[in-house]
Amino acid sequence: MELDAVARSGQVIGQVADGEFELTLRETCNKIIHARKVIPVWSTGFAGDIEFQYWSGVYDLSGTKGYKSWRLLLYIAPWAKSAERFLLKANLAEMTLYVGQDWY
Repeated sequence: MELDAVARSGQVIGQVADGEFELTLRETCNKIIHARKVIPVWSTGFAGDIEFQYWSGVYDLSGTKGYKSWRLLLYIAPWAKSAERFLLKANLAEMTLYVGQDWY
């Protein structure tokens, strides 16, 4: 299994709302970089009789690739956890490649 898939294991990092693309860390990074529109998704809550809004932890990203439009609901907490896993595993993999390389 590739590193991207391992890092995303058990996490739902988002939802493709429009278009056809694989929901990988690499692809979501591209969508973040190339998004033409980024909107935080708000939820409504109540404290007694007082209604309030709070950020749901989701960003609604949209844009185009060529002539095709796309839209992604990005779930920030699981996406960030997956990105952290990816970076930690990539760093460990890189370290194992260099073990003993500088020894004489």
